[in-house]
This record gives sequence, C-alpha cells and structure tokens, in this order.
Amino acid sequence: MTRFSPSANRSRARRLPLIASLLLCGGMSGAHAQGAELVFGFCFGYFWLLAEEGEEARKFACAGQALEQNKARPTKLSHDLVTGQTSRVVLTPPNTDAIGSGTSQDRNRTCVVGFQDAGNGTPYHAFRWTEATGPVDLGTLVPASNSSLSSDASAASDDCGVIVGTSQISGSANHGFRWTSAGGMVGLGAPAGADRNSRAFGVSGAGDVVVGEAEFIDPAAFSGIRTGAFRWTAAGGFQSLGAIEPGFFTSATAVSADGSVIVGNGGVEVRVGNTSTNGSRAFRWTQATGLVPIGPLPGHQFVDAAGVSDNGRIVVGTSSAAPLDRFAAGGLLRGSGTAFRWTEATGPRDLRQLLVDSGVDMTGIALLSVTAMSPDGQWLSGQATTPTTPAGATVGYIVQYCDDAIGAVCASIGGGAASFALAASAATLNVAAGQSASATLTITPAGGFNGAVTFACSGLPTGAACSFAPASVTPAGAAATTTLTISTNGGPVALWLREYPAAALAVFMLPLLGWRGRWSGALALAFALTAVLVVGCGGG
Repeated sequence: MTRFSPSANRSRARRLPLIASLLLCGGMSGAHAQGAELVFGFCFGYFWLLAEEGEEARKFACAGQALEQNKARPTKLSHDLVTGQTSRVVLTPPNTDAIGSGTSQDRNRTCVVGFQDAGNGTPYHAFRWTEATGPVDLGTLVPASNSSLSSDASAASDDCGVIVGTSQISGSANHGFRWTSAGGMVGLGAPAGADRNSRAFGVSGAGDVVVGEAEFIDPAAFSGIRTGAFRWTAAGGFQSLGAIEPGFFTSATAVSADGSVIVGNGGVEVRVGNTSTNGSRAFRWTQATGLVPIGPLPGHQFVDAAGVSDNGRIVVGTSSAAPLDRFAAGGLLRGSGTAFRWTEATGPRDLRQLLVDSGVDMTGIALLSVTAMSPDGQWLSGQATTPTTPAGATVGYIVQYCDDAIGAVCASIGGGAASFALAASAATLNVAAGQSASATLTITPAGGFNGAVTFACSGLPTGAACSFAPASVTPAGAAATTTLTISTNGGPVALWLREYPAAALAVFMLPLLGWRGRWSGALALAFALTAVLVVGCGGG
C-alpha cells in the first residue's frame, strides 16, 4: 500500500467538512460482457490520483481486472474523472490464453503485482509488472514444481521492492511469502508447523510488516488448530492477533502504511431467536486496543474489511446477509452485499446512504462492495449495479467521500469543471501606422466544455483598436476559431517611448499562448493584450 500526498504544484486542494460524489464507470464486469471489446472491470487494492503537470488532479490509476473476449485479464486501469474515458493496459502478452488479475501497485504507479496463468491447463503464478520488463513470473516457493504449483501476489510496498502473497508448497498446503529483488521469494512458514497453512494479504509501506492469516495451535478451537490473523516482522516472526470470539477464525486483510493499524474479519456466533448460527465481524487492531469488532449493517450477519486509511481512522468493506470469503488468488473478495464505511465517530455506515444524505442522486444505484481505497481514505471503488445493468453483471464505481476523518485536505478534482486551451497563429503582430494585421485564435475544448466564449480587448493605446470575427464562438465537441484584427488610425498611437524611431506597433501575443480557462455557467473571456509601442511621433 502507499500513501497519497497531493503536492502543491500538481493538484489544488481545499479543506471542506464534507465532499461526496459518485462516478459510475462505463462497461461492465460479469457474465454478460461479450465480444472482443475490453470492458472496464473494477479496481483491487489501492488506487492513486494522477495529474498532468500544472493541472488539477483528474485521473485515477489502479491495478485491477478487465474482460477481453470473455477472459479475465490482469489490467492497469486509468480513468479520467473529467472526460469519463478509461484507458487500460492489459498486462498479459497479446494472443495468449493467460488469465488472472492485478491486485495492487506501487506508490509511483510504475509497478503492478497480481497473478496469472500461462494459458489453459496451467497453474497461476504471482507476477510483477513494469513497463520496462512486462510481467515477470515470480514462480513458487518450490521452483522445481513450478509447473504444477500455484502462487499469487496480493500487495506491494510503496516502491514495489517488497511483494507479499501466497504460494503452494504441496498439493494441500500453502505458505505466505515475502519477495524482494535481492532475495527472491522467501516463505514465511506457518506457526502451527511446516505442513500447516499461512497466507499473506497485506504489507506496510516500507515492506517490513506483513499481515494475513495462518494456522495457530489453539486449544479453544474444535480441532485444536485455528486459522488466525497475524502480524509478521523479520525480527518478531508471527504475532497472533487473537480472535473476536474464542475458537473462531480471524483473517487480516490490510495494514496501514506504518504497520500500526490492521483490519480484517473474524467469525462469531450469531443468535437468531432461539437458534445459534455462524456469522462474521470486521475488526480493527492496534497494539494498544487489540481486536475491536466492527459490526455488520442492520439485518446482516457477515462483514469483511477490505482496507484501512493511512491514518488508521477509516475502514471500508462489505456487509452482507450471506457469507463472504476470500479465495487464495490474491485474497480477493468473493461475494457481494452492501458497501460500508466505518469511522470511530460514526461506526459502520451504508456508503450509499452516506451519499444520499450528502445530496448525491442514487436512484436505482446499489453499491455492492468496496474493493479499493486511496491511502488517504477519500476515494473508494468497488462494484455497483444500476437500472440498466444486465442481470449477473456489475459496473465499477468511484466515490469521493471526504469528512473530518480524512484528517487532511480533500482533493478538489476537475470533474465537472470543463476547460479549454487557447492558441494563436502568430506570436507577434507588426502593424504599420494606418494599417491593420490579423491573427487566428483557436479555442480547443476539453473535458466536455461546450460554453460560449466571448472575446474583447483591453489595455490598447490611443489610436489602436481591435476586433474579433466572430466576436463569440461555441466550441462544442471541436475546436473553434476567431480572427483577431489590430488596426491603427494613421496618426500617432502613443506619446511615450519617442526615442524609438520605428513606425510599427508590436502586439505581443506570447502571454496568450497555452492559456487555459475554466468554465462555470456563461463564460466571458477578456484578453488583456499588452501593447508594447515602438512608434515614433513624426510625420507621414
């Protein structure tokens, strides 16, 4: 996992008591996606906001999964919050039957980890992808048996120098691993014995704390062996995080950047009338508090935590009336219910209802899960359905929800603030006394800009005038142009700078080049043309 720290020169930010917005991403994920088109799936692990130099942050990038020809492909996704366009980099080689998923990426967005197979009938393996290397197979903990054993990568440290995941060591046992470029894949073992199981699901920003689930010896468990959440370090090895209720399983799914806050889920006994049944609770763990349960939403018996913010104050996940579980490949959540967001002040809250209460129109939209969160906690992603979503399919969603739990500035994204760029055909205009000169101005819309742009001049000296033809343009979906004409009346246009004898007016257009505006309602654009006069006052 990584931290999200918007820099002053790359994004504008403001501190507000509450920001809430929803974006539904095009395409669908599910059995009804057909054809050769690559359709947008949804994000796993953390995602990050991007910005072009000098512009507001407007994009996010994440590791995830998309469908191509009905095959699930590990994919790096980038979505423009302003234009709604999604770009995808499929991480498998072309013309291959390989399938899998991206599960996480590093802080610099240059590295993606996940799992994929090599085609039909082959086991899936953990991979590490960069643009320079492509997907690199990390193998398994038993290299001699790579052709028959599987592995998966679940998470990466901030610089992608440490990768954690799970590898088979035999046909019946799995061990968590920690991979580095220097040491390769090294197994964590299992506290209950070498032939027992462990799985690694999360890693701290520095790569020194690993979390997951492992088999521990526990007399309170029915079989004497209990699957329990762990925190692992090289110095201390496995540390059991305990159980919510004695004898029941726990699993750690994510850890804060500094390794101090861990979240996950654990089994509990649920009373329904006079009957007892199994359920689950999410949890938040610190060294000081131990496991603190996070209950499901009303009417539900099962809840799973998918992520925790860097400051440890926000926990997100899925609450459901039906069981939720994680399968070995990347520790990805299987099953869906209702997305929730927890803070100490509010407890678990239905994410959809939070948006409704904030004024977001959620008519016909159901948020089924949270599968990704930005490290600062303000951006969430997961699966959703809408009135037009086919049965058995989902769409990806992105939510911004920002309140005091963020503990920092909230990003002000350019979504909805359409823009345009202005360019001039000439950097300067030389206008002889009594003559005129023209230049073409091109207005190129961006982000759906379709407002009217009105032109005017100001700051011209006496004796000079300007006009625009046309005086107003509406660049709806395509660039529009206007012709700027500067003219003089034949007499002196200035009574200063007399020491310059040249009979010309130079209007420097350089301040206009690359100028960008923002549209809000009706836009009137006034060009302040700086006239640098080099005209003498003599006869003629």
